[in-house]
Amino acid sequence: MDTWDGDLILVDGKQRLEAVRKFLRNELRVFDKWHYKDFADKLDLVQHYFIFYINNLATRAEILRWYCEINAGGVAHTAAEIAKVERMLAQEAKQRR
Repeated sequence: MDTWDGDLILVDGKQRLEAVRKFLRNELRVFDKWHYKDFADKLDLVQHYFIFYINNLATRAEILRWYCEINAGGVAHTAAEIAKVERMLAQEAKQRR
């Protein structure tokens, strides 16, 4: 498929994307010292890319299940965060009955 006309849901990476946005707005320092403006003249010569993976998940339950699967073994999410999404998934299952 070359085009998409539906909603997109960011499943993972929100904190990372928000950190980049804040850095580019000079709202976040790196290494507790520098803002983007301190590098802007040097970074203009470098291209930066983000890679996004788009999955065709048909239901909210599939999205929540996938989130749990990709984050179950990682260190970035706490057990409480995973448990919260698992509760959302259980609630989704109840609503579909």
